[in-house]
Amino acid sequence: MFTLGKLLTLHHYHLPRNTTRRKFDREDTELEDLTDSHLFQSEEEWWWQYLSLIRENVLVIFANIASHLELAIYPEEICLPILDGLVHWAVCPSACATDPFPSSTSSVLSPQRLVFEALSKLCIHESNVDLLLATPPFSRIISLVGQLVKALANKSEPVMMEFSIVLLAELVQGDTSAARAVAMKHPSVSLLLDFLEMAEHKAMQVANMHGISMLRDNPEMMGTSLDMLRRAATILLHMAMVPDNRQVFSHHQQRLLSLVMSQILDQYVAQILSDVLFHCFREDDLILS
Repeated sequence: MFTLGKLLTLHHYHLPRNTTRRKFDREDTELEDLTDSHLFQSEEEWWWQYLSLIRENVLVIFANIASHLELAIYPEEICLPILDGLVHWAVCPSACATDPFPSSTSSVLSPQRLVFEALSKLCIHESNVDLLLATPPFSRIISLVGQLVKALANKSEPVMMEFSIVLLAELVQGDTSAARAVAMKHPSVSLLLDFLEMAEHKAMQVANMHGISMLRDNPEMMGTSLDMLRRAATILLHMAMVPDNRQVFSHHQQRLLSLVMSQILDQYVAQILSDVLFHCFREDDLILS
C-alpha cells in the first residue's frame, strides 16, 4: 500500500505559473534564454514511456479494492499519500487527468474517472470519509466538490453523475463544512432536483405505458436506481440542515413541493424531501398554506 500510494503521483508535478508577460519582438537568441530546457528532460528518461501505464494500473487497482479498504488501520505515512494522490487526480487541471489513457484506443477511462470510482467506493466506510475531509488543504476538498457538481451537470455521463451523487452524499454527512461547500456551488440544488424530476418523469412514462406493477418490479426502468434517488435526496437534506444554506433553497420551494406530492415517486424519497421543506421553510407562511 505504501508503494501504491507513492506511485499515484510519481513524476507528476505542476510548474508554477509564469506571470511575466513575454515580448515577442525579441531576437531568437533572447527567447532561447527564456526556455527551461530541463523541463523536457523527463521525456528522454527510459521510464517515461511506461509512466502512464504504471499510473493506469495503480488507479485500476484502487478502483477495484477501494470498497474493501479501511485506511484508518494504516499509519499516516501510508494513508496520507493515497488520499493525497487520489484527491489530486480528482481536481488536477492538466489534460492528462481528464483525457483517456494512451494505452487504450477505445476506452473512455481517464485518471479522473477512475479516481471518482475509487473515492465513491472508499467513502462507503465512515472512517474513510473523515480521513478524506481531513486531507489538507481544505481548499482542495472544495475544488473536489466543484468537480463533483460539474459532473452532475453532464447528462451524457450517467456513470460519472452517479459516482458524484454517491460521493457527495457521503461528504455532506461527514461534516457540515462539506454541506456548506456543496451549497456554495450555485447550481448544486437545481441539478439534484433535475435528477429527481427526470427520474419521476421517466417513472410516470413507464407507469402509463406498462402499469405501476412493472415499475414496482423494475425500478431501474426510471433510468437510475432507488438508492441513487435516496442519496440525492439525502444530499439536499444535509444541505438544508445547515442554517446558512437555507437561502439557496428559496427559489426551489415549488419544485420540492411538487416532488413531495408526487404520486409516483418513492415514498421514502418524498419523506426525505418533506424534511428538506421543514428545515428550509418552516418559518415561511407559504408552506403553512
